[in-house]
Amino acid sequence: MTQTALWLNLTLLITLIHALLLYTKVPGWEEDISHCRTFDELPANARNYIKTIEDMLHAEINFISVGAKRDEYLLKRRVAMRHLITPMDAFR
Repeated sequence: MTQTALWLNLTLLITLIHALLLYTKVPGWEEDISHCRTFDELPANARNYIKTIEDMLHAEINFISVGAKRDEYLLKRRVAMRHLITPMDAFR
């Protein structure tokens, strides 16, 4: 095995170990959330899921998709923006 191949194998192994360490199970939910338009309307497990991701990323999540349709999203909190646009407006 060449030094480069050994280095690549070690890098892959370290990456896999880090990926395994980030695996976290959280409780799910059965409720339809497509009608939710505020964070508080989400089921408790959905709110805990978002909070878990925020903790793992060390970042706040504000735009949350709650369905496949264009208007099925919610803002976790009000954002001070000059012009409030929907997330899909950026692609027009």
